[in-house]
Amino acid sequence: MVERLGHDLRAAFPEATGFSLRNLKYMRAFAEAWTEDIFVQRTVAQLPWGHNIVLLTKLKDPDMRFAYAEAALEFGWTRSLLASHIG
Repeated sequence: MVERLGHDLRAAFPEATGFSLRNLKYMRAFAEAWTEDIFVQRTVAQLPWGHNIVLLTKLKDPDMRFAYAEAALEFGWTRSLLASHIG
């Protein structure tokens, strides 16, 4: 179903990018991981997509994700620095 959605989105919006199967799965994981609207608007929405992928793939605990997201914003960490701190 997700694969078909990607195909349909690419057909409907040919100028847009980011509808690969992998990216759509990350989008679904993002929606499942960040369920609190206030938090998403305040913190996660301010981080680049690559940072969010690192948080989703490297951390399963929501409290740890929150802490690292806040720290990345506060200290201006790059994606690689975020991954390094998590590691």
